[in-house]
Amino acid sequence: MQNVMSEFCIPPEVTALAGDIEFVVRPFDSLNPQQPLQAGQFIEGCQALDNFAVVEHHLCQSIALARSLSTFEREPAIARTPISAHLRPPGFNGRLLNGYVAILPFSAQRVAAIDIRRQPDVESGKLTDDRVGLHVMYGGILRKTGKGMATLTREAAYYRKLYANNKSPTRDALARSIQPKQALSWSPIPVKSTEETGTATPGHSIGWASSRRATPPR
Repeated sequence: MQNVMSEFCIPPEVTALAGDIEFVVRPFDSLNPQQPLQAGQFIEGCQALDNFAVVEHHLCQSIALARSLSTFEREPAIARTPISAHLRPPGFNGRLLNGYVAILPFSAQRVAAIDIRRQPDVESGKLTDDRVGLHVMYGGILRKTGKGMATLTREAAYYRKLYANNKSPTRDALARSIQPKQALSWSPIPVKSTEETGTATPGHSIGWASSRRATPPR
């Protein structure tokens, strides 16, 4: 974790969802099984969409470890299709800039809002906020030469699912709900003036327009 105040601003879309949560920054490169992920942490430094799949793996492990659920299996869909596949636009082979994962407390209301396909009747109990789980927001800037730049933001929830019938492959598993795909708005890649740099340089470092900054760990 970082020992100094992060200059990275929390994106406004995260602030709008997180409310009064004060985030602690964790660089992507610092992730390890000995330090489980939890609500209130902000993972920065994701430099490729595949990094999101790595964070998802740690999220699943952290949820299981937090409740000592050694047999807490993932639903097949999580292993078969990692989150990075859901976040990658069709045919996209560009770069991810300022990639982040904001981890929030689990919210049954947000699951209902982002996953209209979910079937509550297959569970043995009502989904409430005290269900084991985490709510996350994946985001960053997609950059592709010839296409432009676009802001990526998508919510997902991971929670313990209790099956109500014996036909399911597992009676107790980690489920994932993902926000439907949002249309991306592409804008031209900015080009710095040759008068400023002496050479034309495509792209630039994008800062988030937010007054809130992440709080370093104590």
